[in-house]
Amino acid sequence: MQLQRKIAGLVLMLGLLAYQPAQASADDAQAELKAGMAAAKDGKPEAAAPLFRKACQLGSAEGCYQIALQLDFGDGQPKDEAAAAGFYRKACDGGELRGCQNLAVDYELGIGVDRDYAKAAALYTQACDGKVAKGCTGLGYLNEVGRGVPKDAKAAVALYQRGCDAGDPAGCTSLGWLYDDGIGLSKDHKKAAQLYRQGCEGNDARGCYNLGIMHGEGDGVGKDIDESLTLYRKACKLNYADACYTLATTYDFGKGVEKDESEAAVFYRKGCDLDEAKSCFNLGWDYDNGVGVPRNAKMAFDLYLKACEAGDPKGCYSVGSAYERGVVVGENKSKALTYYRKALTLDPSDEDRPKIERAIERLKG
Repeated sequence: MQLQRKIAGLVLMLGLLAYQPAQASADDAQAELKAGMAAAKDGKPEAAAPLFRKACQLGSAEGCYQIALQLDFGDGQPKDEAAAAGFYRKACDGGELRGCQNLAVDYELGIGVDRDYAKAAALYTQACDGKVAKGCTGLGYLNEVGRGVPKDAKAAVALYQRGCDAGDPAGCTSLGWLYDDGIGLSKDHKKAAQLYRQGCEGNDARGCYNLGIMHGEGDGVGKDIDESLTLYRKACKLNYADACYTLATTYDFGKGVEKDESEAAVFYRKGCDLDEAKSCFNLGWDYDNGVGVPRNAKMAFDLYLKACEAGDPKGCYSVGSAYERGVVVGENKSKALTYYRKALTLDPSDEDRPKIERAIERLKG
């Protein structure tokens, strides 16, 4: 009996010894995380980074998530999307479901990892089941388009609803789109407008933009050009490139407002900064012709080139024309032909195609 008590006592003592380092490690991880969050809050991301890393090493899933965010966005350390994905994985494996959500986005878009829709769907499911609203919205989109899971519009409706109800504005906007287009349920423009507004009020730019279109056309809501412009402005401010372009063309051509080419140029600039190809081309044309901005051939060429690189056939044609004529850049028929040919591959309009084809034939001859 005495021997048994000794053995029992030894087992208990060993258990306590094992528990104490584990508890200390957890306490240390929490201390490192707390110090990192304080440094980040004070605007010192460089100081926060090693603290988050240490917290992650000590087993803090949130520490792994925070260092992943820093690596993902280049905040306090060099941007490294592959490393960020690795830390999102550690966070997810440790039970931080926001890590699962962000890793799902990486797999969906091929950011830092090879694109894999099936893995994205599995991770979105994990996040959604854990009440991460964006996970439900992300999984809803995969169901809507049939990537990584079978295409299922009704499942998309249910998942967008879950995302919206759980507080994700993008979920509300996405559900609004299904009502707007009658996908998976009966078309209902009034319901779509309500959901777009809900999304917009949560600063989902696409919600603001879509509601702006509805007010501009009087579709599901009263026609109100001023409200439409207000919504486009908010969406543009939230970096929605299509809204910036729409605002620009509204002022450029005086569609329901007084024509203002200078104001148009401002919004073309914002759209171009967001890599919206048509905005870059139109702003280039403005500089080429001194419309709304001072004439500047070099600026025009640079904008045409950016438009071309973003996939705009008019931009490529204009770059080709500059090389053919030797405007701003040295005359170079070979480069001109290259850009004309590129323009032709970018599905130009029926109006522009003959002009491009003539330019190619001219230089080939």
